[in-house]
Amino acid sequence: MPRRPGVQIIRSPRKDDSVTFGLRVRAGGADEVVPLGNSNDGWDEARVDVARRQLLAKIELGLWTPGRGNPSADSDEEPTFRELATDWLQDRRRNPAIRPNTVTLNESQLTRYLLPFFGDLLPSQITPQKIKQYRRGIHEDNERLRAAADAGEALRDPRSGRRIRTLGNESINKTLLVLAQILDEAEDATWIDRNPARGRRMREPAERKRRAGALDLDEFQSLLAAASQLDVQRHSARTLERADLVRAFRDDLGYGWKALSKRLKIPPSTAFYLYRCHEPDPHTVVVGYRRALIATLGLAGPRVGELCQLNNQDLDLTKARFFIQDSKTEAGVRDVDIHGRLLSELRAYRAQFPPEGMEQPAFPTLRSKRRSKDNVRLGIVTPVVTKANEIRAVHGQPPIHIHVTPHTFRRTYITYMLAAGHDIPYVQSQVGHVNPTITLAVYAQLIRRADRDRLREELNAFLESPLGSDATAAPAPTPIGAAVPEQAADTPPVEGLRRIEKAGKGRRLAR
Repeated sequence: MPRRPGVQIIRSPRKDDSVTFGLRVRAGGADEVVPLGNSNDGWDEARVDVARRQLLAKIELGLWTPGRGNPSADSDEEPTFRELATDWLQDRRRNPAIRPNTVTLNESQLTRYLLPFFGDLLPSQITPQKIKQYRRGIHEDNERLRAAADAGEALRDPRSGRRIRTLGNESINKTLLVLAQILDEAEDATWIDRNPARGRRMREPAERKRRAGALDLDEFQSLLAAASQLDVQRHSARTLERADLVRAFRDDLGYGWKALSKRLKIPPSTAFYLYRCHEPDPHTVVVGYRRALIATLGLAGPRVGELCQLNNQDLDLTKARFFIQDSKTEAGVRDVDIHGRLLSELRAYRAQFPPEGMEQPAFPTLRSKRRSKDNVRLGIVTPVVTKANEIRAVHGQPPIHIHVTPHTFRRTYITYMLAAGHDIPYVQSQVGHVNPTITLAVYAQLIRRADRDRLREELNAFLESPLGSDATAAPAPTPIGAAVPEQAADTPPVEGLRRIEKAGKGRRLAR
């Protein structure tokens, strides 16, 4: 009985950590190696496996001849969508006119949505019915995600641990646009007669837009106050008692950190943390990372992506400006003036969180990593808006009247600057608009307001007011690294180790 044909994948690691793939073919007494390509050229395990299965099918159909190499590499042969998409993405990656963030987004759209559904199909097999099945499948996944979230068991990505979120119609249409662009290549190569992903019928209907616009001044101040309250590190009574105990050992009894950790049976990192825990000062405005981000978005108007890319070296508080080094348009590369109120906010932020390095992010995460647009939207803006509405409800104020996103602050900044009397060309240059159309649209809305004169007075007073001069003040903890105040002269010293130990068991130290 003749031996069945076999095709094995060959992997050859290179010094640059790339892998060169090939196929070893045993068929009809022949033993031949068919080269494929290198991982730097877009070859991965999935693409190689598709090539292996295609070659095996051709062998079984009698369409492969030993010594002729890999027939799938023939330029006249129709590739799979996965192969076509890989080449398309590689071309975009090499194109200097396409921003790296755009390529990263395209790669995510392919790997998460398009390739799992269309990857093994030939372009000629992708029909309008297949595209409708793809759209229907995403909506079914959305229903499962909502049901899991409603049941209190939100599904999470097994690799990152992040919650898997539903895909809106606008995002679905963006993946379909990528599909259409890739199938344009197949149409140009005459593998298909017509691109089935083109046309309105292949798109999801537009979702109803939530109310957009600019924040009123009292709403923006509520957001600043909410950000401050979230930035304040509040500790439990038990934590404060343990902190008193650590400071008593450290400051009053002169224990070193190693001896203190051993005596209290806690790690040194815990001892450092407790030493810095203090009761917040109710009369101090704290400018933590949430408030600094909200203030910069609303009082300088950068795009959220531009804000995430800011480094410490781009933020020059001495000259009262920051520098946008990269943007989606040429006009977006610019210097942005920091006006009086924002300058005092950022100085307070820098005083609490001194920069660790000039090339480090200006607004890092708690782990000193660079923020992303989703991090700002979901981790900063959404919680701050929720907290602000809670504060407004306590004071009998209505909730914020518009849907707030990071881009809302950009429109807010344009409105505030125009209302304060700055001319249109200046505002246009500050926000990096290519043409004044958007700036003029905001201006047209502004001049229809009956209260624009009063608004101008209020905004001029606010934009130049020092930090803490309005109602946005919130309790603040002692800044990290701040010196511990010396003990007052009339305060009796701590007497004895036993008394300190009792305080650590639940009783505060007497002062």
